Amino acid sequence: MNAYQLSEIRRSVAFGLALVAAGCDVEAPGPEHASRGLDQPPPLLLRVEATTSYRDGDGAVPIRTVLAEGTTTYGVARSASFVLSFDRFLLPTSVARQAICLRASPEPVRTLAECAGPGQDFLEPEYDPAGRRAVFRQRPGFRLAAATAYWLTVLVPSEISPYGFQAFDGASLGRTYAFTFVTGQGEADEPLPGPGRFCAAVACSRSAQDRRDAAARCGFYADLAPLGSCAGASCHGQPSGVPGPGAGGDIAMGLDLTMDEQILWQTAFGHTAHQTQQGPAATAGGQGPARFGRAMPIIDPDNPGNSYAVYKVLAQFASHESDDPALLREIERLRESVVVGLPMPAGQTLTPAEMTNLSAWIGNGTPFACP
Repeated sequence: MNAYQLSEIRRSVAFGLALVAAGCDVEAPGPEHASRGLDQPPPLLLRVEATTSYRDGDGAVPIRTVLAEGTTTYGVARSASFVLSFDRFLLPTSVARQAICLRASPEPVRTLAECAGPGQDFLEPEYDPAGRRAVFRQRPGFRLAAATAYWLTVLVPSEISPYGFQAFDGASLGRTYAFTFVTGQGEADEPLPGPGRFCAAVACSRSAQDRRDAAARCGFYADLAPLGSCAGASCHGQPSGVPGPGAGGDIAMGLDLTMDEQILWQTAFGHTAHQTQQGPAATAGGQGPARFGRAMPIIDPDNPGNSYAVYKVLAQFASHESDDPALLREIERLRESVVVGLPMPAGQTLTPAEMTNLSAWIGNGTPFACP
């Protein structure tokens, strides 16, 4: 990889942050704004997908099939991951491996305590707020038994058991869901989260013929087109062009989004967003606050669901680009309590692919260079 390619990768993995800085916050929505009000419908599980095969390329890219209640899906990979998609933003702390039960038994499961027997050995799940989905991956070296029937149950929190999915405002999943599948005979290993997987997707997308080809072969499209830096003198950047706090004048809210890893650690990574500072010790970034959004970091590496920048960008995207009514309603609810001020970036939006890439970049450890 030459210096130019490395430069392009560095810009591509951080493009979302640069765009966030295109405009500055003003004030929270007024009391008559459409986003105001109390509306906490239970989240709906839209679909569950399981890996059934892998496409070779730069790493094993999983090919997934939708599981349906009341039917049995055959040929699920023994090292399969499971993707759960919802209509609402989730409470990140509810996206835990204890929120589902996977076992080779048809007995109904209502709580985690009833999930007895071999079959469940997951890593901590990934939560992607851009897609409102949670990905459950098996631990390295663990595989489901070959040619065996399994039952996957999605749990609801209750007074008896706290484990299960909740929306960001605390509304619980309306009911449990159960899916049946039978495994195949394969031995392939599914790639795990991390910079290596992200960089493999970037490299794969470079070799793709077009966006559709990249999405099919690489898992998601990593846009490598030079977008330029929006972190200029207008808001979260240095008038002098020299990165670093105080290098060229005051920066809005002390946030410098100049694409420099050290600078981002100084001003963004783990630093509490000003608009979420509420209550005692609110300047210390929260990892699992009792109230969603309280002391939320601007960027929480490895955790896009707890990164305020993701929701600020999503608010702008939903307002101008999305034709998904569920997402539009969710943004209104989010702005009622968490995302105040103008969405970012002012006057422009990310594409769906760019939104996915921003979330994936954070979720895979915010890599700044690919080998």
